[in-house]
Amino acid sequence: MRTVIAAALLFVFPAGALAQDTMPIETIQSDGLDTLTGIWKFAFPSIRFQVSMPLMGRASGTYDMGNSFCRVTHEGGDAASVNCLGDMLGEGTATLEKKKLHIAWGSMMLRIFIDTKLENSAAFSGLFGFKLMGIQHDADAPVTGQRFTVAQGAPDSAGKAGLVSATLAQLAAGATITQNSTLAWQHLAEATNTSAEIAALGKPEAALYVGEGTSRLPPAKKGDPAPPPLLYSVYQVEFAGGQRLCAIRLGGDGALDGFLCV
Repeated sequence: MRTVIAAALLFVFPAGALAQDTMPIETIQSDGLDTLTGIWKFAFPSIRFQVSMPLMGRASGTYDMGNSFCRVTHEGGDAASVNCLGDMLGEGTATLEKKKLHIAWGSMMLRIFIDTKLENSAAFSGLFGFKLMGIQHDADAPVTGQRFTVAQGAPDSAGKAGLVSATLAQLAAGATITQNSTLAWQHLAEATNTSAEIAALGKPEAALYVGEGTSRLPPAKKGDPAPPPLLYSVYQVEFAGGQRLCAIRLGGDGALDGFLCV
């Protein structure tokens, strides 16, 4: 019965959820969603939970997302878009009512969220939790967010800026880039970028190294030690017509293993 429950939870949660650095900008006062736009790093605490599912009984586990680099954009309206690399539930939304910041991803079945009182637009600490079929589970430790700015000419510590630019040029010219390994497919994202999407952004003008991203991997079976995390390098890419946050991962043979821009 526990095996059935575990299978059901794996169907609902991102694959790696069950079980890197630059200088922050100066603090400024937040007075709207526009002040939140840019690149952020969220550090998610783990959540111990117990659930009871009809016909399946009770189960317990740990929801563990690790850290995510995210790009926040606001093109008008009452919500900003939050696109993250790693084990996320698609595009998220952020709303700001006075100083109350609410960020959420997911659906009615599973929704993960951040709630915090925003004192400035450079960093925050707040509540992280998820709602599974309407039942809320909160982390004991706070989630933290840190906004980043990367200066032109900053060192490319990962040494992959040229490869990021070349891969984007191939995509814009019509190539298809797939996640070659199962790990990259599961823990970067199922989706891939299309040629039309990248071409519409225009010529890449700069690929700036942000840091190293990680996705925590679950043990092969209960009782086994957790394997090393999946690692990938993160770049802020400035195009003639926009900005993207791109992750690139190389396999042990040095070949491209995973690539995604959000």
